[in-house]
Amino acid sequence: MDRAIELDPEFFPAYGRAREIQLAMADYGKAIELNPTYSLAYRNRGSAYLLRGELELAIAGLDRTIELEPGNSTAYISLGVVRAESGDLTLAVDDYTLAIMAYPTSLNAYLNQGSAYGRLGRYAEAVIDYGNALHLALDSPTLYTNRWASFHTQDDLQRALADFKKAVSPDPTSTSVWYDLGVVHDDLGDLGKAVGNYGQAIILQTDNIDALINRALVYSKPGEHGSAIEDIDRVVEIDPTYAKAYLMRESAYAQAWPAPSTRQALTRQSPLA
Repeated sequence: MDRAIELDPEFFPAYGRAREIQLAMADYGKAIELNPTYSLAYRNRGSAYLLRGELELAIAGLDRTIELEPGNSTAYISLGVVRAESGDLTLAVDDYTLAIMAYPTSLNAYLNQGSAYGRLGRYAEAVIDYGNALHLALDSPTLYTNRWASFHTQDDLQRALADFKKAVSPDPTSTSVWYDLGVVHDDLGDLGKAVGNYGQAIILQTDNIDALINRALVYSKPGEHGSAIEDIDRVVEIDPTYAKAYLMRESAYAQAWPAPSTRQALTRQSPLA
């Protein structure tokens, strides 16, 4: 349902529940029968076809909308989403471009195009689209999170970090945000901050195995094997079937022998410093 709302907000006020889609289809069909040039009816019926997974019929309906109303930005966005759903990301990008040409301040067009570029591995272009979207929706945590992922994939770590700090500020209780921030600091080689970030994720979710594993790996880099073992022990407590933990623990013991770490902890800095 979220997909259809994104596609077509005018479709769902009347037919917001799945059990009503068939009724909606009948009404859209009747509207088209009475007025074969009613572009909105074709657009809404295209959205309904998408909900039912009938992608070819959805494309046909949206194509007809654009034929009747060539400047309809929403129809181009809807068509792009259908094409992306069918796996044709290149054509989806073309549709979003036409949507932007028709309506240059369309936030949804930039968001969807940025996502399509990211899925295509064209991260530089995704960054541009997310930047344009941020001009239209300032201080959106979601947009900063989307753009940081593109920066991070390009190894543009400083800009990734800047975006992530903006994303985390409005939601300091998000475990995934603190975890990802730890990943960025780890990649930057700032191990103290990475430890603090993973630690915050673990405080918020004490059974966060991924954060415990990553923090153990960070502890191991400067030789803090005792701290790493402590985190791995916690992983084994949480999930005794997690095979990787046993190998990591044996490796940490081997590196700590014959003089286990005195656990001089990494300097903990403010996680957002």
